[in-house]
Amino acid sequence: MIPVTFTTPANGKVYTVQLPDDFTRSDLIQAVPTLDMINIHFNYVGRNYLAQLQQNFNLNDLQQLITCYFKNPFRYRFIISGKELDLLNSESFARYQSLFRNGINILVLERIRGGGYVEIEILTNIILHDLEQALQRISTTNNAERPCEICRENENSMKLCCNRICKVCFGNYFSHSTFQLKCMTCHQKVPYDRFFVSPDFIHSLESLTEVCELMRYIDCQICYCGSLVVNETLYAQQTCEN
Repeated sequence: MIPVTFTTPANGKVYTVQLPDDFTRSDLIQAVPTLDMINIHFNYVGRNYLAQLQQNFNLNDLQQLITCYFKNPFRYRFIISGKELDLLNSESFARYQSLFRNGINILVLERIRGGGYVEIEILTNIILHDLEQALQRISTTNNAERPCEICRENENSMKLCCNRICKVCFGNYFSHSTFQLKCMTCHQKVPYDRFFVSPDFIHSLESLTEVCELMRYIDCQICYCGSLVVNETLYAQQTCEN
């Protein structure tokens, strides 16, 4: 184990935690709550900003934090777990404050006057085209006692959470599950990077998930520059300020 010491600049308190010798970034992030802090990820146009708040933060703390990364926060919308944060409404903040958990992702959308349209079919076709090649990079094992969970015949299969699945059956399974990895036994959602190997393929899947999430809002747009934004006027073929 590796002892790690954290010192808070606010009050000078010192905290010590133990991390395994082969610790990962996730292990280090999970150690932070011992400092009474929560980690927040702001996702904006492919960029990820990692910030921290005290666990007992208030609306003013959140406003100041957002201003550090987005100089004019009123140009943006902040979406947390599918809910939009209203930075000027204390009642709205109190309603959604419980959604702030350690490691939470906040999707940041720029407010623009216009935009294009979201083409999910293009992303879907890219994924289907690259799927076979992506599967070739995943290792398989031959186990007669644990054949494919779907066909129950192919013994050469890949591990998917509690189950095993062969490459022949995976295509239909993946498309019918709307390109989500879900265990067929415990029904837990499996992160893409815990199954697929190709970074480019994982990025395509994450892009599809992000666009599908935006489609829940009727005013989501894609600017000509590629930014995922919100069109508040619903006027067509306008652009953002980038």
